[in-house]
Amino acid sequence: MHKTSVILDVKVGERICVGDDVVVQLIYKSGLQSRLRVSAPRQVRIKKHESGDVEVVPSMAALSPS
Repeated sequence: MHKTSVILDVKVGERICVGDDVVVQLIYKSGLQSRLRVSAPRQVRIKKHESGDVEVVPSMAALSPS
């Protein structure tokens, strides 16, 4: 499978759609810190890569409804 990448400049509140089912929104930005909201189907696995380590965010299916 061939992979591509893109670099996007976004402002707080703007959204990026990945395919038909995943939306990433920048909800906070201050200095070097930012916060993203990822909306995806429950079965989508989300991972955060930081300094060579991988942190697996619990899947939406594993979270109890609020």
